Amino acid sequence: MKTAGRRERKKAERRAEILKRGRELFDRNGFEATSVEAIAEAADVSPGTVYNFFPAKIDLLMESLLTEVAAAALSELRGLGPPAPDPAAGMLALARAQLTAVRRLPRQDLRLVVAEAIARGAAGAAGRAFAALEDSFEKEAARRLGQYQRLGKLAADADPDRLARVLACLIRGEFHLWLAGEGEQEGSPEARLADDLGVLLR
Repeated sequence: MKTAGRRERKKAERRAEILKRGRELFDRNGFEATSVEAIAEAADVSPGTVYNFFPAKIDLLMESLLTEVAAAALSELRGLGPPAPDPAAGMLALARAQLTAVRRLPRQDLRLVVAEAIARGAAGAAGRAFAALEDSFEKEAARRLGQYQRLGKLAADADPDRLARVLACLIRGEFHLWLAGEGEQEGSPEARLADDLGVLLR
């Protein structure tokens, strides 16, 4: 049992080192200019070992970026402070935290990962990872909306889960506008979301 546990720990450490070195090389040289061979050399493993963990270079980029997004989103969430007095302001703060977490990352790299998610569909690793992130956000939004409802600040017949799904769709739209480099001339994402939330939660 101890041998099996040690083997799994070594495997996890090797995988983490490949992710770390790959991310460093992507940041320094760009995705296209970074080869699997260079990643393997930096991580002190063979190229075959890299492929054992990550069947394609894009899979390595995807996991490193989405891990960063998840960590950044959690950090932003912890920094929100006490809930805002009304649901629209509270959901805007939550949406802003999510968008801020995503915008910490290189736009060009995120474009590659999103393109991969679209190409492979919901069954692909990227699609599953994005779905998991969105599901996590929806659950947190629904939880907070439920709190507002219990305080009498949200209509008793409102459905927190459904409202959370709509909010996730709005944020996804703003994310794709930012990803495409569009929408800035039409005002900030936060201003547009504030308008939408004012209508959604009035």
